[in-house]
Amino acid sequence: MAKVLVLGHSDQLSKELRAQRAITVQVAALEPMTSEYVLVVHNRIPVWIAKIDKFVIQTGAFPKNANIQLEAVVCLDENWPETASHIDLDRIETGKVLDFQVSPLFGMGKALNSIDERIGGVLSVDEAATRLAWTYGVEKNQVKISIELK
Repeated sequence: MAKVLVLGHSDQLSKELRAQRAITVQVAALEPMTSEYVLVVHNRIPVWIAKIDKFVIQTGAFPKNANIQLEAVVCLDENWPETASHIDLDRIETGKVLDFQVSPLFGMGKALNSIDERIGGVLSVDEAATRLAWTYGVEKNQVKISIELK
C-alpha cells in the first residue's frame, strides 16, 4: 500500500503535468507531503497516476503553494473501466491522502516519459505527432513535423 494524494482534474493541471512533469497545488497542512504518488481524477474516475519525485514548498504559514515534481507519469483516461476495477471509487475524495495499491495502475495506461520498447525504436510521423501533442498539451493538428535530410 502506498500513500496517494488525490487531486481533481483541470485542463491547467493536465497541461502542467504533460509539459513540465510537475504540478502546483495549494496545501493547507503537511499531510499531502507524506504522499508517494498523485492520482488525478475527474468525477472520481482516474485520469493520471504519477510517482512523486519531490515537493518544493513556499515558506510561511499554511495554506501555501507546493510544487510537486514528478517521475513516472501515466495517463489512465482511455482505460478507466480497467483502472476503476482496481480502485474503490467510493473512497476517492479530492484533496485527501489515501492508502492503496498503485503498482497495477502503471501498467494500465500510457506512460508519458518512457519509450515503448515494443516498437523497437521506430516511430511513425503520426505517432510522433500524437506524442508531441500529448506532451505539450496541444491538439494533434497543431503539431508540424519536418525532417531535413542532408
